[in-house]
Amino acid sequence: MTAMAPNVMEGAGFYNQHSASDPAYESFKVHHDAARYATEAVRACRAWSESALLTGVDADRTPEERTAVIDSVYDSTRARLQTTPAECAWHIGLLRVRHR
Repeated sequence: MTAMAPNVMEGAGFYNQHSASDPAYESFKVHHDAARYATEAVRACRAWSESALLTGVDADRTPEERTAVIDSVYDSTRARLQTTPAECAWHIGLLRVRHR
């Protein structure tokens, strides 16, 4: 990761922002297989985002309905990435909060 912004002290917190490469896209630049790229990119995205998305799906739905909603999000993303591979510019922010 490379630093994008200097460390900034804000009140009782500390903030630092970094950028990171997109491993799936870096691999795609070597193998040029759009289907493989889309699958790898969605797999990585799903690993960190699925639980957050599930919190937004109505809890009154059955487990099968909840899974279908989430699957449709990732299937749509996979289809778009396969049609038009694009690098994801990852920007990661770290915020540390301390009590005074």
